[in-house]
Amino acid sequence: MVTGFPGAGKTDVISTLVNILLDHDDFDKVFVYASSNGATSNVCSRIDKLNRHFVDEYNKSLPSHRHRQYAVVIRGHNIQMEHERILGTVNNAFNRTAQYNSQQPPLPRSKRVFQMPLSVAEWLLKIVGFGNYRLNTYDSGELHDLRLQYLALPAYDPLRRFFAGEKSWDDIVTEWETTYPDPNDADLMRKPDNLLSNLMTSLISRADVLATTPHVAKDKAYICFTRQIAKASVPDEAGAINVPQALLGWPNFRAWLLAGDERQLPPTVMTLHEKDSSGNFVNKFARHLRVSILERLRRIGWPTCVLNEQLRIVDGGFDPASEVFYPDVSDFSYADSCGIANRPKAIAAENGAVSKYKTIKSKQHEGKIQPLFIHVQGQCGVEEFTASRFNIQQAYKTIQLILELINASNGTIDAEDIGIISPYTAMNRRLESLLEGEPSLDRKVTVHTPDTFRGQEKPFIFYVLTVERESTAGHVASRQRSAVGITRHTDGLFIIGDIETVKPEDAKKKAVAVTNDDGEVEMIDVGPFSRLLQWFIREKRVGLP
Repeated sequence: MVTGFPGAGKTDVISTLVNILLDHDDFDKVFVYASSNGATSNVCSRIDKLNRHFVDEYNKSLPSHRHRQYAVVIRGHNIQMEHERILGTVNNAFNRTAQYNSQQPPLPRSKRVFQMPLSVAEWLLKIVGFGNYRLNTYDSGELHDLRLQYLALPAYDPLRRFFAGEKSWDDIVTEWETTYPDPNDADLMRKPDNLLSNLMTSLISRADVLATTPHVAKDKAYICFTRQIAKASVPDEAGAINVPQALLGWPNFRAWLLAGDERQLPPTVMTLHEKDSSGNFVNKFARHLRVSILERLRRIGWPTCVLNEQLRIVDGGFDPASEVFYPDVSDFSYADSCGIANRPKAIAAENGAVSKYKTIKSKQHEGKIQPLFIHVQGQCGVEEFTASRFNIQQAYKTIQLILELINASNGTIDAEDIGIISPYTAMNRRLESLLEGEPSLDRKVTVHTPDTFRGQEKPFIFYVLTVERESTAGHVASRQRSAVGITRHTDGLFIIGDIETVKPEDAKKKAVAVTNDDGEVEMIDVGPFSRLLQWFIREKRVGLP
């Protein structure tokens, strides 16, 4: 079990250990899972990247007959989404619109959870050789064998014609229905949907590493791998996974590696206050689900490896989080790779901010680039139906600052380097609307809540507090939510908000009642949030208008 603050390298440790397991016959099939789609995709990508690096380095010094092959690392999504992505990719290539998916509107930015790299869809398109999708010479021999089966078996002829562009999906479905007009006589194995599903299932069974969320792991296409084929289970971001979710990926008590941080966001429990028609709680054990598997194991004294070196965030960029949220981590240090000499983007952002805001004190001469707080009070509003908060002035200022950052960097910083985090969905909708009005930023700058962005990072994060001194601090003051919001960057953090949201004298006596994501009213100690604001004032890192 591995724990550590954000940027300590938990995911890298997990990725390394998984690659070590793959070299051992007793553990060479691994199921990896995390609580969110973003975290799952992140750890899957790291495992694959590290594996390819290992194999490439190993093969450099050996003759070709001794070369090793890449592990088959698959990022599994809902299998219906995978199915639709395959058909959509082919239809788009041939400018077709199939009846099954006629001109559906694009998903909202916050709902685009599907990521093509390493997905079942991408691997299958490589198996069939569609377009520019091709298997690598060093890809697993099992995948090349599956491709030979696909090319040779007569049963796959309808799929071959579809992927070659000779027939549309609707055409091959109609052919099957014409061949078997009587449902009682139909050969269901030759139904195009089933042919494609069987090919996907065959692909999944050949995985060396399968990564999904706990919920998706229950899909029929994945359950054979997760329950029978896998020899080890690896939950990442275990501080956000409750015990039942953890057990979904851990049958038969096989080898188990965990990594996470219990000081970040806890598991979300949607049924916490749900009642039946008689007024009885549907889930009488819901409060137990608020305790993560990581916290439960640590509290019973399970041995834990604690990481204490910052590997990701630029030197100085973790200072407020270290002081306010992780003061008990002993021997904390930044790795050499975090030095500002290695971070030209961080230097460009710092120089631009210092030239614009005369109230900011730079510590570049000390080898540090610390986060910045841009003071914008604005007016906090509340949506009538959702009770979610928004602040138009802070939203406009955020977009303005992003444009200024990109323009002042002289090409060093791109829109894809930037992410926005706000604790409120109403605020995020307004930010997304403003981004859509800026062609240079739309669909490049991402917008998230702390809950949806945990386990991920971007070079630059704009953390928009939304609240101000005339409103209560709300759940933005949550210790765990703040710990996520201010640690998702690698090169620069900009906090946009009211520096006087919580005054020091109020922090000593005030606990705020907040309705959290589960519908539960909880009391939040605003002390840590107040100390965070005071850190920026003390360090002279507040940009005033």
